[in-house]
Amino acid sequence: MPTTHEKVSIDVKGATETIRAFSRYGRDVNPDLRDAGQAAVDRIAPLLVHAMEADGGPSALVARSIVSRRDRYPTIKAGGAKAVTTSRRIRGRRPRAGDLFFGAEFGGRGRPTTQQFREWRGNRGYAFYPTLRDHRSDVVDAWQLSLNRLAEKWARGGSE
Repeated sequence: MPTTHEKVSIDVKGATETIRAFSRYGRDVNPDLRDAGQAAVDRIAPLLVHAMEADGGPSALVARSIVSRRDRYPTIKAGGAKAVTTSRRIRGRRPRAGDLFFGAEFGGRGRPTTQQFREWRGNRGYAFYPTLRDHRSDVVDAWQLSLNRLAEKWARGGSE
């Protein structure tokens, strides 16, 4: 069974149109856009890791899988196929971070297979999503500042 991961893109109003506008400079602008997206998320990735580690239990196991992705939009990845160290096995193998992410973040206890997690919390989350919501504006501000610099750079010809 494939291991899941959560890829979270920070939602910014008008982001698609902005990225589309950069396409007039050609494909050469894409590496700069990817650097800008990753740099904006690099600011909060350590905060997300810390929040998950501080939450303890399965959240702490998942924390090491949180990485910023090099994408044109600010994107964070959590979970995935990274094996976590635990005494239990799932389907005869060591559990992966993706096996634990959603239970650690949102809880479980609704069925026999999710008793290792805390009480289900709906879509609020315990650590990852509350921290992400608290620092969303920081990411958006940093990304917009980077995009403004890129627009000035590419309007001058793309070289600095």
